[in-house]
Amino acid sequence: MSLTTFENVQCPCGEVFQAEIISSINAQLDPELKELLIGGELNILKCPSCSEFFYVEHFLLYFDPPVQLLAFIYPKSFELEKRRWENKMKEDFAASQEKFEPEEKVKYQPIIMFGLDSLVELLNHENDLADETEIVRYLSKDAGLKIIRIEMFHAREKKIPENLPCAEDIAKTNLSLRENVLSGLKKIIELSPELVIYRNLLNTISNDPVWSVSAIVTESKTEKKSK
Repeated sequence: MSLTTFENVQCPCGEVFQAEIISSINAQLDPELKELLIGGELNILKCPSCSEFFYVEHFLLYFDPPVQLLAFIYPKSFELEKRRWENKMKEDFAASQEKFEPEEKVKYQPIIMFGLDSLVELLNHENDLADETEIVRYLSKDAGLKIIRIEMFHAREKKIPENLPCAEDIAKTNLSLRENVLSGLKKIIELSPELVIYRNLLNTISNDPVWSVSAIVTESKTEKKSK
């Protein structure tokens, strides 16, 4: 669940007062908080003295299980001691996992970010990616392409989409995975050149002769052709 904390905060005018700060968001249980975050309204307070609104920078734990995202967001100024906070994140995560039964543990590693803007940028990017992915899946059906799926936390780490189109079944083809994905991407971009994220991926793979995701592919399937 999402959590709040009460702390003394200081307005730019100098007024100090106690306020409720959101310190943890479970986006699955409280999607409205995710919308506040994306809209730039999270932890915006009104000063009781000058009546001006201001943002309070504070640590935030962001958790969204369906998309395998666990992020520790520290204030932007903390980036000057990045290694220190990376170590703290790892320690805190390991300690928290010890409290759960094996089946309840988070099966992926958290990511660290500095400044709330970095999280908002990631969420906006993944919203755009989700829209493009739906189009790719639809086009793959009509084009007879295969889709390989990658666990979302691996895809995020590699900065690639979760679903990649392939020209042929990876279990039956003589093509390398790189050649197979390249062929699938070229077909998709021919059909829909406005897919910016997938077009950029095509350029990346084309310029990287050793590109591969074979170690993290979790599923391969043919999209059923739409009628």
